[in-house]
Amino acid sequence: MFSVDVNIYVKNIIKLLGNLNGVRSAYWGHSLSGALINIFPFVNTEKILAETGYDLALSKQNKIKAI
Repeated sequence: MFSVDVNIYVKNIIKLLGNLNGVRSAYWGHSLSGALINIFPFVNTEKILAETGYDLALSKQNKIKAI
């Protein structure tokens, strides 16, 4: 739900360049997750970020091994 196609994300980032007011996220799911974290402060964001970083690094490592 919170992942987005890279082409869509880049297109949305380019639209946001120079935007000082309003939307600050290039994908609606990321805006929603930020709002949910603010509503539920007991969520362990440190753990979520660490697991996400680990998964990304592992995915990159697996892609390199496949080459």
